[in-house]
Amino acid sequence: MLNFPSAARRGWSIQQRLSELQGWEKALGEPDFEATLTRSALEFLIRHRVEADMEAEELTETIDTMKGDITWRIRNRIVSLPTLGSVVAWTAKALLGRRSR
Repeated sequence: MLNFPSAARRGWSIQQRLSELQGWEKALGEPDFEATLTRSALEFLIRHRVEADMEAEELTETIDTMKGDITWRIRNRIVSLPTLGSVVAWTAKALLGRRSR
């Protein structure tokens, strides 16, 4: 089943939407439509999966770099201290909470 959500076509005229649907109607009549659509969907999913994997790899490298940084190591030592660590952790959460508002 194909879905044509209105939100993705906000601002389109009725004529533009009708033209899109007519194009799909023509494509549906093609004998290899299902195979073409399946191939296009798989290519899209693979491309986005590769991009997501690359982003995850970059983030992992960034985190690994941060972990080796002196500031990160000092932060870990401070946070591991029983009383001071909990105060620092609470303050960090409070500051992050403010930033997201």
